[in-house]
Amino acid sequence: KIYNIIHIFQLSCIQPQAADQLDRARACKKLMLGCIFLFAVVGMASCFSAGQSLNLTFQKFLSSRGSSKWPTVLFIHGLDSSKHTWRDVNRRMQSDGFDSISIDLRGWGSSPLGEREDYNIENMISDIKTFVDTHCKKQNTPLIVVGHSMGGRVASCYAAKHPDDVAALVIEDMDIAVRVMANNPVSMVESKLLNWNRSFQTKGIAIEALTDAGYGMDRLDKWLIEGRLREMEDGTWWSDVNPEARMLSYRNILGTDCGEQALRTIASCTTFPCHLMVAEKGSACENDSIQEMKVIMGERLCVTHFAGANHSIHNSAQDKFLEDLKDLIQRTP
Repeated sequence: KIYNIIHIFQLSCIQPQAADQLDRARACKKLMLGCIFLFAVVGMASCFSAGQSLNLTFQKFLSSRGSSKWPTVLFIHGLDSSKHTWRDVNRRMQSDGFDSISIDLRGWGSSPLGEREDYNIENMISDIKTFVDTHCKKQNTPLIVVGHSMGGRVASCYAAKHPDDVAALVIEDMDIAVRVMANNPVSMVESKLLNWNRSFQTKGIAIEALTDAGYGMDRLDKWLIEGRLREMEDGTWWSDVNPEARMLSYRNILGTDCGEQALRTIASCTTFPCHLMVAEKGSACENDSIQEMKVIMGERLCVTHFAGANHSIHNSAQDKFLEDLKDLIQRTP
């Protein structure tokens, strides 16, 4: 493409009618300046789109029964969450002889946000790939990748991009429907979220900042109990929740068709098992979108409905969730 554009410069700058050497010199100068400008623009665009992998914070839980013979499970959280949502699941799997790791996606938990313009699905995949290659791979054995809510979409995109890393994919209560900012149930004003800081001097300041960002006290009371909003050892307060990342997630991940495209790639280019877990109460899965997922994946997509479970199946129906997950792990080649 670059050479085609240069050729256009040549046609426009070096005319056959150039009557003397001076005209040709001027035309060549125009061509040279045009090429310099072109390569500068191409280079800037490349730097802007490439981004850079960030170091993700994580928790690793190794089997309490010695070396596990099963694949490691990688857990990926959703919106307004962090690696801590998997704590009870991690511990129970550990005691049952399974290895698992839970991560904080960029901008969530304790992981850095990075540059705003770099917050997209491509860079999230790059973050996870760097993490997996550094921390997760056990004798080159692929992982069981489990993603909850938006994390299910991220997990799908990772599996489509790096299928050799994946022994099985579990999508917990997330479909492939496009969700734009208008679908965001939290009313947000972008100007209030720019460069949002997750560290606060006091609990009161933290609560004020989160309510000003659009969250209600019903959520905050729950987060205080769960530890998503917590006091640190130095007396400051930290929020695993990042409203700026929530806004960017709707804009650059949930508001795109990356979930559908990932599923189509998985259907046509991979063979690993795929499971969709659907909650009964407050599910993020739309029926039409589930049917579309079934059409794309065919019989490869195993759909399980969890009676009585809410959106966070891994916490609200934990016994059944673990039973199904461990059965899947033990059946995975």
